[in-house]
Amino acid sequence: CQMQLDMFQKEAKQYVPSDKDMPIIHMSQLIGLALGISPAELGMTKRHMTSTAALNRFIGA
Repeated sequence: CQMQLDMFQKEAKQYVPSDKDMPIIHMSQLIGLALGISPAELGMTKRHMTSTAALNRFIGA
């Protein structure tokens, strides 16, 4: 589930060291982005535990 992957990313880093966060987005959000819907409208700016700022910059939002 997307929420489980997003919530427990910090705990996963204990086993796989990394200094990067990987935003986990739901399939419906990915489709929405492909259709031109803004990240804010898709809830990507406030509802994720892991920041989606890097992804938003990548897509030019």
